[in-house]
Amino acid sequence: MDSYLKESAQDRGKEQRERKQINDFMGQEEVQNIFYRYDQALKHMFKFYASQDKKDVGFNLERDMNSMNMRELIRFAYQ
Repeated sequence: MDSYLKESAQDRGKEQRERKQINDFMGQEEVQNIFYRYDQALKHMFKFYASQDKKDVGFNLERDMNSMNMRELIRFAYQ
């Protein structure tokens, strides 16, 4: 149990560091300019990739289109 708790704490710390790195990257002026310039194209790509794991009939694209979990963000960025 102790090792599980230690691993869990390490995972949380790693996730927090990764989120900070992503937020720092996203906050750069050059990155903001790219997002502004390609806003429409990125929205279409986001809509497509954010919906890839949503296979159930009750999926509400309008509601879920405004958020993306870390796994979806990494997949989107990689592809």
